[in-house]
Amino acid sequence: MCILRVPMPLEEKRSSGLEGRIQRLEDEVPGMGSEVRKMRADLEELKAVNSAILDSTAQMLAIWKKIAPAEPILKADFPIRTLDHLKEVDDKIYGNMEKYVSFRDQTVNFLNQKLNQKTSKIY
Repeated sequence: MCILRVPMPLEEKRSSGLEGRIQRLEDEVPGMGSEVRKMRADLEELKAVNSAILDSTAQMLAIWKKIAPAEPILKADFPIRTLDHLKEVDDKIYGNMEKYVSFRDQTVNFLNQKLNQKTSKIY
């Protein structure tokens, strides 16, 4: 008969996180070696997926920065708290319409292109 010893909270704090818990499980439960190896493989796979997600997020951010470079003009203007302030921001935007209209057109064209690609693959 195998008795599983549950670690006390102090022991849990001293362990080296998830890896320490997995090692204790392997040490204390004979015959669970294959399950623990599967858990380790799954953990490594999840770490790889996580790093791939982080990499793709960084790439998407770089693409968005190329499409629409950040303009520090409006950063100080938000949040808008009064109608006068809203009028000032509105004047800034209408004073530089070619930038804002261009960004909108680029975004709409990009979305149309991607939607067309997706729908052409479906049909």
